[in-house]
Amino acid sequence: MKTRIFIITILALIAGFAIGIKLSEVIGIVGMLGFGRAVGIKYLPIYLAILAAIAANLVDMFLRRKSKRSDE
Repeated sequence: MKTRIFIITILALIAGFAIGIKLSEVIGIVGMLGFGRAVGIKYLPIYLAILAAIAANLVDMFLRRKSKRSDE
């Protein structure tokens, strides 16, 4: 059980960080094209990695609780 939580957390951190980097690049490109200067959110990949890890664990907990309830 603990290994499942650990694996979900690590994968969510990696995925959230990767999505954050891509989103940060898109925001930077749009800012350069639209405003002629760099715009963006500082530390966006780190924020998204943490948010993804929390969300993934909450979804997993919700799905496990729901499956236990339907088994009874």
